[in-house]
Amino acid sequence: MQSLDAQGDLGIVTAAEAARILGITRRAVLARVHAGTLSAAMKASGKTGAFLFYRDHIEALAASSKTGGAR
Repeated sequence: MQSLDAQGDLGIVTAAEAARILGITRRAVLARVHAGTLSAAMKASGKTGAFLFYRDHIEALAASSKTGGAR
C-alpha cells in the first residue's frame, strides 16, 4: 500500500494532468496507453473507467523528452 505524501495525495494524476505535464493532448496520452507505450498505474472500474498515472513516472518522461530522450 502506498503512503500519502505531504500534500495528502498518492502521487497519482489523471490522463488530463499527465497530458499537461507531457505537453501533449489527453487523446495522445490515451492513444499511448492503448498502444502500450505508456503504462497507467491503474484504471478505474467500469468500461469507461479513467486511467491514472504515477506523477513521478510522468514527470520523468517529461524530463526525458526535454533532454532528447524517447517520448
